[in-house]
Amino acid sequence: MQLTRILQPLERAEFQVEGQFVYLRSATAPVDVNINDQAAITLGQYDQLHDTHIKRLVVTNTSSSLNPVVLEMGYGQFVPAKNGHVAITNFPTLQTVSVNNWPSQQTVSVSNWKSVQAVKQSGDWQVSVSNQPPRPSAMNSGQITIASGAGSLSANTKRITLIIKAGASNSQAVSIGSYPLEKGEVITLSNPAELALTGTDGDQVFYLEETQA
Repeated sequence: MQLTRILQPLERAEFQVEGQFVYLRSATAPVDVNINDQAAITLGQYDQLHDTHIKRLVVTNTSSSLNPVVLEMGYGQFVPAKNGHVAITNFPTLQTVSVNNWPSQQTVSVSNWKSVQAVKQSGDWQVSVSNQPPRPSAMNSGQITIASGAGSLSANTKRITLIIKAGASNSQAVSIGSYPLEKGEVITLSNPAELALTGTDGDQVFYLEETQA
């Protein structure tokens, strides 16, 4: 399941969801994430949270600028995030454990974890990752202005996600094929094909394109 939202400065957005992990696929600034009315956790791009059953998700933009956010949710085995980030699991209360001078390549088994476990690690960890979502290599943005009743965005076989927003000052709806996009409306696509637009000359759409290597 994928959630896509362009958050306004300091906006707080609430979602009813189902899953066991939350993965921040992309964002231009950190966000505060609150699951099941528990304590808020700040996530950066590629960070993840894990809990036994996530039903309610609240995401808050910490930035004073627009923040296009793409979140992934699902069930099953937790996949570690990049750069040695650690999953935070089952955190109904706030108890902090600090672990320092941890030797590299050490395996630690933890059972009966009852509260928040905040881990500080020194030394290097070697992590083997399988079934990890594709890493984006770029976030490209731009705008398309309708001319002679049409506009287009070229096909891109490396495209992961394409967010399209109709200009707020457009005079009429801009159509993607037969689908009308009203002014200010946002749509998310996962299609590498060329995007063909029709509409009134001078009207615009804005896009944010996530691609992979």
